Amino acid sequence: MKKHLLFTFLALVMIMQAGISQTYIWGGPGDKNSEFNGGLNDWTVKAISPNDNALWIWEADGKPDKGAYSGKANQQAIQSPSVSNGAMVFDSDFYDNAGTAGNFGKGIAPSPQVGELISPTFSCAGRTSVWLKFNQYFRQYQSTTNIAVSIDGGATWKDPITFNGDIPLNSATAPNSQILYDITSIAAGHANVKIKFIFNADYYYWVIDDVYVLEAPAGDPKIMGTWYSPMHYGIPQNMANRDSMYFIMDVNNTGGQALTGVEGKVTLYNDNLQKVFYTESKTFDLGIQDTFRVLFNSFMPTHDLDTGLYVVLYEVISEQAATATGKEYVQYFRIYPNLFAKKEGSLNVYNTKCRNTDSTVDAGVSFQGSGTAGPIYDAYNLNYYKLGDWVTNPNFHVRAVSSTISNAMSGTGNISYPGTIRVFELADTLDNLLWNFEFTDGIGLDGKESKQLKYIGYGFKQIENVANYAYVDVDVTDLDENGYIELKPNGKYFVAALWEKGTRYYHAYDNTNSGGNKRFYYFLNNLYQTVSYIYTSNDQRFYLIGEDYGAWVIDLNLQIWGDFKSASEDQLLPANTVTLLENPVRNVLSVDLDFENSIDHATLVIHDLNGSIIDMRNVYNLKQSTETFQVGNFPAGQYIFTIFTKDKLLSKKFVVIK
Repeated sequence: MKKHLLFTFLALVMIMQAGISQTYIWGGPGDKNSEFNGGLNDWTVKAISPNDNALWIWEADGKPDKGAYSGKANQQAIQSPSVSNGAMVFDSDFYDNAGTAGNFGKGIAPSPQVGELISPTFSCAGRTSVWLKFNQYFRQYQSTTNIAVSIDGGATWKDPITFNGDIPLNSATAPNSQILYDITSIAAGHANVKIKFIFNADYYYWVIDDVYVLEAPAGDPKIMGTWYSPMHYGIPQNMANRDSMYFIMDVNNTGGQALTGVEGKVTLYNDNLQKVFYTESKTFDLGIQDTFRVLFNSFMPTHDLDTGLYVVLYEVISEQAATATGKEYVQYFRIYPNLFAKKEGSLNVYNTKCRNTDSTVDAGVSFQGSGTAGPIYDAYNLNYYKLGDWVTNPNFHVRAVSSTISNAMSGTGNISYPGTIRVFELADTLDNLLWNFEFTDGIGLDGKESKQLKYIGYGFKQIENVANYAYVDVDVTDLDENGYIELKPNGKYFVAALWEKGTRYYHAYDNTNSGGNKRFYYFLNNLYQTVSYIYTSNDQRFYLIGEDYGAWVIDLNLQIWGDFKSASEDQLLPANTVTLLENPVRNVLSVDLDFENSIDHATLVIHDLNGSIIDMRNVYNLKQSTETFQVGNFPAGQYIFTIFTKDKLLSKKFVVIK
């Protein structure tokens, strides 16, 4: 359903280009060479030995659909303006397997292959600005896509320019992807210029169409990132009126001219796109290559939203835009009857794991290199978690006791691998969204000192013979071997999985959006995660990867702990502070709070007899209140409600019956 919704929605909101005045140096709309109208025309192709059969070919329908793993009948065509008259395709998948699954290396040109698509000669004499623009559709496995420029008619070529390095394994660009690149420093003023597309291919495909060379193009605003609007992906109905949304969008001018009057817009729809709950626009200017952060004015309360799926559309609108891509971005969130988030297999139960997840898990790469021998350097995959605004109470402890990870390999057989976890505390000087995070800082465990991270705990488990994507718990301990890691209110933490040199696994990630959309901001049970990172030991720096993935499956599993039974009298709240209105209870636990004096802050926790957190919230500035908790989906048994203020506590036991 999500995929259907996504593509339907994008079809509805596709931004059509206005007529933009543009000076073409070579080619242009209607030019047969630019559009590959009917075939190669004046272009040439070349296969690099030994795979002399691995050639770019013209396809009338613009589809890379002959390989066994590229979708065949369901494979899309490139969505270029002139796709109706054909496009150029390099189908590495087909060349390797001849269209038969499992037939690896039995095709007419076994991978890896290298194929070149070479333009006719054109003149840039007298030109002081030269840009290359083309449409592409590319799916990645272990390939590189390059463009090279010659200024002597193809006798020699400048160093290739690499594109698509940010496309993860088994992922693809949008079928209407457009590239706009400044080649002025190479081509300007030269009379015998050629370009060529070079595909160093090892699955799946690259499709090219509508190749233009032009003078400084119009500005081209593109959405570079958004901050996910709801504080939760899944919001329980009874908590919706405690939540709010805010909207932030980063827009970059990737074109060659400044822009004025760019409009940034956000709209919140229901799942069938028939009702608008909220919309807001802002207008701004963008210099060449500038990035502007659009901070929309309003916070939108969610108390008037019913259960169901909601769609957030971000748009950037400019009549002067040079391309049609990168102008809209879609995100989702849900309001559940009584869930914060739904984990695969958990059905309708509260989830205390800090994970961005719904009912699906997609595969993600460990991002350490390629080849069957594994990576050539160590790497860490990291998730960021921040604890909530819990009270600081000497009898209230939150402890990380384990981390859940998930991995996969090619094929369907069971796998074994070393599960190595590292836990770091981040400096208090870092803001909550890590906007001041220093990416070139060290990690403190590879010989490069870290000014931002403190190593506080670890875990290790040799994981044997588990299914692909299976969730596996790895116990963690602090550096004093206590069997847990003590965490602090408002604390900021990285949880990392170490992938050592030679380890060849794919680290699974939670990406709940079908179609490859992204999840930037996530909040659950007073912990929130902004993005995921990779730290590579070869260049000793961090890379932000949350834009392309949801979040690595590196969960932080928590327990609360307190010496409730032996707490002294002066550490206990009066017994009548808490009244459980129904006990035993079937569906809704109602708790009356009545303080002798107003309190400014308290933390309410429901936990099982082992201390595992089931529900948790803060209350502020109150003397009397009735709080309700949905417990109808709890297994039958005994549970504990505990309230903590800054110096006192009180626990009461209750029973859930069926």
